[in-house]
Amino acid sequence: MDLLKYITKYYTARYYVVILKTVSVIWKSAKDKRELKMEEIVTMAYEGKCFELLVWIHLSCKLHISIDAEKVFLLACQECRMDVAEWVLQNFDQTSLKIDEGKVFIIACEKICNKPKATPQFVRVIDWTREVSQINPSDLKSGVLKLINHEGDVTWKIRDDFMDFKMNLVIDILGNNLIFLSTDDIEEIMNKSLEQKYYDLVNWLMVNKSSWSFDKQNFLNKACADGEIKTLKMLKKNFIA
Repeated sequence: MDLLKYITKYYTARYYVVILKTVSVIWKSAKDKRELKMEEIVTMAYEGKCFELLVWIHLSCKLHISIDAEKVFLLACQECRMDVAEWVLQNFDQTSLKIDEGKVFIIACEKICNKPKATPQFVRVIDWTREVSQINPSDLKSGVLKLINHEGDVTWKIRDDFMDFKMNLVIDILGNNLIFLSTDDIEEIMNKSLEQKYYDLVNWLMVNKSSWSFDKQNFLNKACADGEIKTLKMLKKNFIA
């Protein structure tokens, strides 16, 4: 038992093959499986994000101990382990899984901002949440605002490709979901887009939303200050003409 705890505590995915062989020997040699107290091992595996160990426990010990598939899925999404998240979906009945797709969506949006190099994996998470259910409007707005937000001063003229990618991703997300957001939600997204100088998103929202309740003068002032001619023309057409 102490050895199993030690292995779990200092688990590293880099050496998971050797570790799992050791764990397998310990499991098979135990005459009374209860003495191994696998419940404690599973708890430690959650805390340590020992995904390969959790998968092994499910495959080898499920007659004695079960894992929380929903918890493993959420942890996998948080740690950008889409291979594990997909394994959960493939090996557990999805109708019985009580996964909060909205929460997963928000996590993925936040992770995209914090881990740009892992963006493709998290986009897959976002796509999954959109495929399985209609995201709650509150969660949808929260996730989009996380994608739009950019820490530090934003200078539109020197924006990077990653900012462009996030803007296009937001437009793609909102494409089929704009109708589910309230006027107040859209106004909040619009104001944040203006604050962060995502003018292409501002323009897209003006084209795709028929009614407005925005501070028109504020929009005109900022668009003038930033030299956004296209936005100024659209404002004139939609608000002034």
